[in-house]
Amino acid sequence: MTITDNANPAPHYLSLPDARTVTTQAVRAAGHALDNALREQSMMCLAADPSIGKTFTLHILCQQCPTLPALRLLPRPQARPDDLRHSLHRVFNLPGHPPEDVGMCDDYLRHALAKPPPPRD
Repeated sequence: MTITDNANPAPHYLSLPDARTVTTQAVRAAGHALDNALREQSMMCLAADPSIGKTFTLHILCQQCPTLPALRLLPRPQARPDDLRHSLHRVFNLPGHPPEDVGMCDDYLRHALAKPPPPRD
């Protein structure tokens, strides 16, 4: 993923500044799924074949909803599960380095997710 900065990434890896987005049925479906996940305070997994446009779709949805608190957790495309674990460990401000043991790391993350979120400023 080419990112101009972490707060405002380019929506597409080609970074086409004058390109216009065409909303497809798949983008609308992802938007509805995101709305449902936000309403139900749940998680959403966007899965598809490689190079279908998952990252692009999420960037577009985040641009369309600027009040959405988006955390860009994965620093690169095709990130491994360990990349996600390490990013979540950092975002939750858990002490020390993420454990190398996957089960222990997942337990720490589950406990962090079970806590109510801190009050927003």
